[in-house]
Amino acid sequence: MNEPNIRFAVLGTAKIARTVGPKIQTAKGAELTGVASRSADKAAAFAAEFGIPESYGSYQAALDDPEIDAVYIPLPPSMHLEWTTKAAKAGKHVFCEKPLATNATEAEQMIAGCRQHNVVLLDGVMWYHTPRATAIKHYVDSGQLGELRQLTSVFTFRWDTFPLENVRLQRELGGGSLLDLGWYCVGAAIWLFNDIPRQVFARAIYHNDVDARMNGFLWFNDGRVATIECGFDTVKRRWMEVAGAKQNLVCDDFTRPWNRDKPRFWTHDDDGSATEHVINQKPQEECLVEAFCELIRTGSTTHPWLDLSIKTQLVCDALDQSARARTVVGIPPRLESQPAFLIPLSLNGGILNFSAVEQLGTGDTGIFASLWWNFRTVLTIPVSQMVGNAGSARYPVIPSGANAQPARLPHGIPSTDPFASCHFRWILGGFGEVTEWPIVQHWKCCVRATGPGVRIPPSPLDLVCVPT
Repeated sequence: MNEPNIRFAVLGTAKIARTVGPKIQTAKGAELTGVASRSADKAAAFAAEFGIPESYGSYQAALDDPEIDAVYIPLPPSMHLEWTTKAAKAGKHVFCEKPLATNATEAEQMIAGCRQHNVVLLDGVMWYHTPRATAIKHYVDSGQLGELRQLTSVFTFRWDTFPLENVRLQRELGGGSLLDLGWYCVGAAIWLFNDIPRQVFARAIYHNDVDARMNGFLWFNDGRVATIECGFDTVKRRWMEVAGAKQNLVCDDFTRPWNRDKPRFWTHDDDGSATEHVINQKPQEECLVEAFCELIRTGSTTHPWLDLSIKTQLVCDALDQSARARTVVGIPPRLESQPAFLIPLSLNGGILNFSAVEQLGTGDTGIFASLWWNFRTVLTIPVSQMVGNAGSARYPVIPSGANAQPARLPHGIPSTDPFASCHFRWILGGFGEVTEWPIVQHWKCCVRATGPGVRIPPSPLDLVCVPT
């Protein structure tokens, strides 16, 4: 029996929406039901042009429509967190343009919020979901290239005159060539090397405080290196080479085929002999929409593309930091697995209570010991005691204090005397970025193990908090 189509609404009438919207209509298992804009007239005009049944004079109106299953968000990156969070709370699956967010902190919050509300999130990199990309990945993974040495990727185009009003040239909106174009190059390196770099270095040329051109150097384990180039001031290029000890693989249009009727790549051996590989495929927008719909139908709120998205965001953060500081930046190792626990937090009578509501990966009472350790080191709370529930085990944990003496708690967790504070404080993204929110009555958070496994401290954890 045929399953019903996934019904989409587009939030915004940006230029990319004019490309992707019609492909939602032609993708198998999907239909474009509505379009929303902050201008009712613009939404109505877009709907009339593309034959879309419904138009909405606000983004929220589309989210409130029970006839919508999923939304496509082509808004500026600075708006992705807000509208992904609102869509998730409304129970809508989210197909969000790349970059996923402006930084890893926001990306983690988006992922946590979508998992919390049991909706699928996928970023808008199209080429990953095409048959040609699958063939490239299989060839690289097959070992035919030999031990991998180098990946080089380039994505550029040229503006003769820089349009300062364009989103790409406004840092506060998430602009810059790195997030706009380099996202593809960084993601390709992580995906094809099956790894995240340990260090990066970048240099950039800036215009209006955004990187108008960037060159980056990424060091991976086992002597592998990736170099990237992205920019708004060079002839249009979108090519990639993966070089191994025995062969190389070259794709001169990896982000989008120059000739959509002949998607191809080449491999070359030591003698210079070239083999052309032609992989037929439908338009890549349709490939992406159909992949997204399959994730929805299978209930895959945790999937490998999210892991790739957050790793890409982390590396882009590091490259941006490196270019601005003109120094090498290290990237802390992360688990390949998805977050292990979803845990609600509530403040009740001066006691902060925890209970596991979903277990996605490894788990025993040790995870709670690790969790308390993490709270003690990065979190201060205005309560005299934290009590956690892990099956029949209960672990009292005391927040850190300025003049307190260390104590010993179960599983050898050190703690200190109470210390009152008016804010939650936590660290996200692996780069020491600290955020504060005032205490409220109810919170939810997602905990991600980032060490070699979930076990007793000092295995580190990241904490992503989302107010509800």
